[in-house]
Amino acid sequence: MRKHELGGCIALLLVGILWAQDKKPFVVLPPGEAPAVNRLCSRVGPKGVDGGWTPEARDIETLEVRLGDIKLKSRVAISSPFGFYRQYVSIVSGGRRLIYVNAFPPDINFQDWKTRLMDVCDGGPAFWGIQFDPVADKFSDLETKRTSH
Repeated sequence: MRKHELGGCIALLLVGILWAQDKKPFVVLPPGEAPAVNRLCSRVGPKGVDGGWTPEARDIETLEVRLGDIKLKSRVAISSPFGFYRQYVSIVSGGRRLIYVNAFPPDINFQDWKTRLMDVCDGGPAFWGIQFDPVADKFSDLETKRTSH
């Protein structure tokens, strides 16, 4: 293979990788978005978020592998968690590093969903959130809408 052909192949490969990343149904939001989970409109969300952190790629990979277990972990059944767009927000709560999963249907047209936390009031069960503890390798506190007190 000639040098210019190799360069062309690499360029095509990079374009393909970037296109695939753009099409992912999830995004890891910056740690600066962590305080936003304290103010969710339609569900309780995590308590006492003190800040954010930067998860490693393996934390996100583990979360993605375990995502199908969500329906087994709560009274609320999420039949296909992979069918939702997901925002992963790293949070520090009670001294623990967690990843908050903020999920919503893919047919909702949020233009900036890859840069800031999306929150919908009265969204019902189509909008849900759950915490993932990468150290314990488990999910907890699945919420779909705020319960009235």
